[in-house]
Amino acid sequence: MELSSAEAIAHILASGVLGERTKPARKQRPRGARACCHCGRCRQCLETARWNRIFLEKFADPYYYTQSPVRRSSPLA
Repeated sequence: MELSSAEAIAHILASGVLGERTKPARKQRPRGARACCHCGRCRQCLETARWNRIFLEKFADPYYYTQSPVRRSSPLA
């Protein structure tokens, strides 16, 4: 059983299409968007750390993963 002719296979191999690798296109940031800094010393990093601390103090539930699961069973059982 022949899926393709020998000439077609030779042409594909000679063109180098199979061995060619291209770099993926880089995603461009929208205009005005800033790159995220993670140095921990600049004004932006200090402000981000401050807001993360405020959020954790007000909204984070420290018992979220330690609570026992809700039992779902029939009251007739």
